[in-house]
Amino acid sequence: MSAVTGAPSVGAKFCGPSHDTGFRAHIASTVQAPLRFGLKVGLLDGTTVRLRPDNDIPKQFPAHRPGNCKKEPYWCLARIVGVFCSATGCAVDSVMDAVQTSEQALSAVMLKSRWENWLLVAGRNFGVCSVVRSAAAAQAHALFRLTEVRAAKLARSTGLKLRCGLDAPMAWEPSRHDQCAEGLTRAPVPGRLLALRLQRRGFRAMTLYLFTTLADPVKYPAQEMARLCGERWNVELCFRYVKDQMELGFLECRSAAMARKEWLAGLIAYNLIRWMMAAAAASARVPVRILSFSRARELLLGWWIRSSERGGTPASFVRLLERIARARLPKRRKRRPSEPRAIRVFNKDVGKLEGSRAPAREKLAKLNAKS
Repeated sequence: MSAVTGAPSVGAKFCGPSHDTGFRAHIASTVQAPLRFGLKVGLLDGTTVRLRPDNDIPKQFPAHRPGNCKKEPYWCLARIVGVFCSATGCAVDSVMDAVQTSEQALSAVMLKSRWENWLLVAGRNFGVCSVVRSAAAAQAHALFRLTEVRAAKLARSTGLKLRCGLDAPMAWEPSRHDQCAEGLTRAPVPGRLLALRLQRRGFRAMTLYLFTTLADPVKYPAQEMARLCGERWNVELCFRYVKDQMELGFLECRSAAMARKEWLAGLIAYNLIRWMMAAAAASARVPVRILSFSRARELLLGWWIRSSERGGTPASFVRLLERIARARLPKRRKRRPSEPRAIRVFNKDVGKLEGSRAPAREKLAKLNAKS
């Protein structure tokens, strides 16, 4: 399943309970996603969702058995790859298939459409030749993180030595082992190979290996590329809001077709909330990321219920945006403590967390003190 959910202009399908076009016009005139280097930035990543084994679901989304699982698994899993707008957090595109299909293959399916004027940012799992060539064929620019082994191999293929501070033009030529998506040629993809040493006080130093199709080092500085790559982590928050707040981590439908529709309908509702947050942030001139998604969802739902009963007005809609703009995330005053390596559910290879986290933190601190 592939469906573009965020591609239309903001507010194109929003209509209040009273069908007043003033609501849509207000959002469309307020929300203007900022560009980076004249490009829209999309964050690419993947996740999984669970389904019950009903009807044709086990056939299209077979259960995944981990290597240490002795019993036949009950839950069916679906793998999802999606792109989220870095500026607004809206879901731009999404594709769903069985968990046996790799994220690289799903991203090639999603990139069959045109992505002109987009810069796709992805992690090391997507930093392979097949995904880079799919992005180039879709007329999109790419900024992908690489593993050290793959970066060293690329450097050797161009006669370079992988070292910190490297910023060299190159053409990524596929090897005999690299796969090619259907309908694509094996032509090399021109770009740049970067190796940056990042140091931040209070954190471990790390070396970042990047490949980007933005070839001009003056127009696209290496430090800006590293900063953009650091923003990729926000896609994890987007998936968390979709799965937890929108309750899409577990799909209740009884057929594979309805499961795809449930996921798509949930993304449409998620985008509506994101559009409202972007409009509120633009009106208050604050960053979108400091606003609370859960609180914005509650405020929008309450306004929708009241407006359906009494009839919504532009004035009430403006007040809604002001309330959403005031619903901000709390600022952390203390450093977050180390959490014990334990989770509560659905993982066999990590110990289960029983009871509250406070005793677990104390036990972990004692073990660290002894070691």
